[in-house]
Amino acid sequence: MAAEHDLVEEVARVIGYDRLPVNRPKVAAGHRLAPERTLPIERAKDLLADLGYREAITYSFVSPDLQKHFPDYGSPITLKNPISVHMAQMRVSLLPGLLTALATNNRRQIKDVRLFEVGQTYRKKQKSTEERQRLAGLLAGGAYEHSWDQQIRPVDFFDVKGHVERILRLARQGVSAEFLPIADEAYQAGQCAQIRVEGNEIGRVGRISPDLLEEAEIVVPVFGFELDWVKIETTEPPRFNAVSRFPMVARDISIIIPEETVSADATAIIESAAGDLLVQLELIDLYTDVGIERGKKSLTFRLTLQSNSRSLTDEEADHLIDAVLTRLSDQIGAVLRSK
Repeated sequence: MAAEHDLVEEVARVIGYDRLPVNRPKVAAGHRLAPERTLPIERAKDLLADLGYREAITYSFVSPDLQKHFPDYGSPITLKNPISVHMAQMRVSLLPGLLTALATNNRRQIKDVRLFEVGQTYRKKQKSTEERQRLAGLLAGGAYEHSWDQQIRPVDFFDVKGHVERILRLARQGVSAEFLPIADEAYQAGQCAQIRVEGNEIGRVGRISPDLLEEAEIVVPVFGFELDWVKIETTEPPRFNAVSRFPMVARDISIIIPEETVSADATAIIESAAGDLLVQLELIDLYTDVGIERGKKSLTFRLTLQSNSRSLTDEEADHLIDAVLTRLSDQIGAVLRSK
């Protein structure tokens, strides 16, 4: 025996290891809550997976030929010694990498593609650099799975817009987003929207421009979105509001407005004029056919009113609707549709 532990081992062997008393390790039980800021991104990733997206992890280095289509996203950082001419810049957007991945799938005969990525983007900022976390997604092909008994509808702008709305509702419940038209070289003209929450731009959504698709060697229509997750994280969490014990009152209004006026303008006016009694506002119809003057369109909104302190009377609801219509007429020239 060369050491003390050899003696201990022999004693244990003679007595029998199975007869030695066992003392289980004691560990204090506890449950550490995840930080509030980590929850929304995990919820968003789970939601996108449920919607048929697959998570991608792409390189932070991208081709300058692709990145030149993103001039609004900041000045790119160029590498002094890149490993390839196609990876010579740090990405200012996640979309170039996702487009490269989508093109690879298309070349392998995979036509229905839904990809998303959570990652960092980089850009020059004065004498330093800025790094921000973003969430981006692309989808191409059919709007739903193929079926033998019906023709598959291709994805469109409203599909991807709906996905973005679901992400924002899940990440920040109670926070509503505005979608406003904007020109962006990365997206097709007339099919791009700026996403704003509480007055701040948090991302963009739309149809990828034909020039960018040609650069990426993609021949099918592609729709995408990109969100600045840092701005979403800094949005104030929703506050609890007690459920009212009083009944709701619903009113529908149909207004005729100039065709170039966006519904978001009307929505903002209605919300401002209706005040706290408005608990839900829905655009339920758009009409531009027979009976509507050329250059005009008809929008039908459903307003749901409710008070936390009393039951609303028909007179109160009618008075509020009159105030809403007056505000719409004054600000956007809306006319109540009679039939």
